[in-house]
Amino acid sequence: MGVLATGAFVQPASAEPATVETRLAERTNPSVQVITTEYQATVKLGRIQFSKAGEQLVLRAYVKYLRREFGAAGFVSYIFDRAQRDPSYYFKESGPKRTQKLSAQFVGSGFIASPDGYVVTARHVVTPDGQVKQMFASAGAANFAKADANALLKDFAKFDLSTGAMRNIVRAVSGFAQAKVHVDLSKPKVAVRLGVASATGQRVGQNQPAEVVFRSDPALGADVAVLRIRVDGQLPTVPLGADSPQQGEQVYINAFPAAATYLKDFDKASQLQPTLSKGSITALKNTSGGTPILQTDANAMPGSSGGAAFDDDGNVIGMLVSGAVDSNGSGVGQNYLMPLDVIKEALTRSGANPSTSQTTVIYNQALADFHDEYYSKALGEFQQVKDLFPAHAYVGGFITKSQTAINQGKDKTPPPPAEPSAGFGFGTPMIIVGIAVLVIVALGVTVLIVVVRRRPAKGALPGGAAAAQLGSGDRPLGGQPYAPVGQPTGPTGQPYAPSTQQGYLPQGYSPVPQSAPQPMQGPAQPMQQPAQPVQGPAQPAQTGMPGAAPQPVYPPAPVSPTVPMVPGPVAPVSYYGQPTPTAPHQAPVGFQPQGPAPTNGQPR
Repeated sequence: MGVLATGAFVQPASAEPATVETRLAERTNPSVQVITTEYQATVKLGRIQFSKAGEQLVLRAYVKYLRREFGAAGFVSYIFDRAQRDPSYYFKESGPKRTQKLSAQFVGSGFIASPDGYVVTARHVVTPDGQVKQMFASAGAANFAKADANALLKDFAKFDLSTGAMRNIVRAVSGFAQAKVHVDLSKPKVAVRLGVASATGQRVGQNQPAEVVFRSDPALGADVAVLRIRVDGQLPTVPLGADSPQQGEQVYINAFPAAATYLKDFDKASQLQPTLSKGSITALKNTSGGTPILQTDANAMPGSSGGAAFDDDGNVIGMLVSGAVDSNGSGVGQNYLMPLDVIKEALTRSGANPSTSQTTVIYNQALADFHDEYYSKALGEFQQVKDLFPAHAYVGGFITKSQTAINQGKDKTPPPPAEPSAGFGFGTPMIIVGIAVLVIVALGVTVLIVVVRRRPAKGALPGGAAAAQLGSGDRPLGGQPYAPVGQPTGPTGQPYAPSTQQGYLPQGYSPVPQSAPQPMQGPAQPMQQPAQPVQGPAQPAQTGMPGAAPQPVYPPAPVSPTVPMVPGPVAPVSYYGQPTPTAPHQAPVGFQPQGPAPTNGQPR
């Protein structure tokens, strides 16, 4: 973002300006990460058979069949139409429990908030809930029901089994299996899939085991979790904002929507590329518990949960957690963000100290210089970023681009200011000239005194004539001559024009007339600090200037203070981005879950 160190966006003077979206993505992409949660489940269910009531149902149907009240197809339909309406009444478990081992990996989004590895995401991304358990129950029940339904189909094979009749048998058995199946979930394994640079420079996913150090209380309505990963080096971070957004302000969500990320035709680097969407804050609302929540029309979908919401300057102002859906479960284009204060409170309670890492400070400055076409300067800064965090996923590409631009002669980095020579600064010649002038003036005055003193010996003038000869304002003979105030005399006795040298005076000082040339208090001292680099043409060094303080050119970005706030209760909302298992037809190699897959319309 031609970016100031304070985080504001500015337009480069000569380069083609990049959009706010481009610059924001460049700054935030390194810190936005995939969050994975892997579950292991043990599913148990006995064999499904007709209960006593079910056996009586079959007997009644057979009697009607013998009375020719319906044919073979009607016989099957009579039984299973009723059985699927109340499967627990017409079926039962028998024999020992059958067991299945299932596993699935869910994906969400998150962002790094501190250099030492504190990561923020949504609570539901890393926490098992009823919907996760139900998904495993449905998958396990389907496997059990398929085997038991096939056994029933064999029993009724002599009857006319139409497609509809077979569907009714499967539905009836599946309904009982889902109602009776038992699911045991193991502790989830949470990881941050860091997008890092491989040895070949390609972006790859590196799973870093994460500890969940804080989960918000669902009863309070907050949906925030804080993770901790242990990684060498200064991780790239994103800064937290200072103020909450107002209605109508722009908002950007950077996250990993599953349907747009984990496609089999994408390479692995693309599957680690976050998606940036733009919208605005459409409403500021409160839940029934009184907790504020931000509504936005920025696009989001399952997998985006935990993604950071940014303002125009790249500061975090919220986090995506849910979306509004209609009665059919379809999104209506409005999504919801956890407010910034709730995020800050979670970080405070987790013991985190959110701040901007040195990696990010230098990286953002390098991006600004890169867009200003200061490629040589940017190249050095990008190299510093690589030294601080060698696995940085994006800096390698900018190093290559900067070097290419330099080789093509596109570099516009201004030359560094000239260094002062040893023992002499810019002011040294002026000081020498000033000393020489003072010496000449002193010699001239001395000669004048000697001449005046000797004249009376050759023929004294009358007192009035002597006074007239010396001029108005001079002292009587024998005194030391002095010039009129502010006009130091030269060797010929003619006054000099005053020279203020305003260009070399400290700011805030104005020239003060001097009554007479004053001797220097000591030799001019060379500057104790080297000249600081400046942006733009080099300015002459102000060597020897009292009060001149070097101005920092690249001040560090300020760290936003945390403002803890205890969240109030929030009524349940329809979570948009429940932990999203990657579907088999979408998941690439290495991302495909083992076991159940989501079905269309089911909560993620």
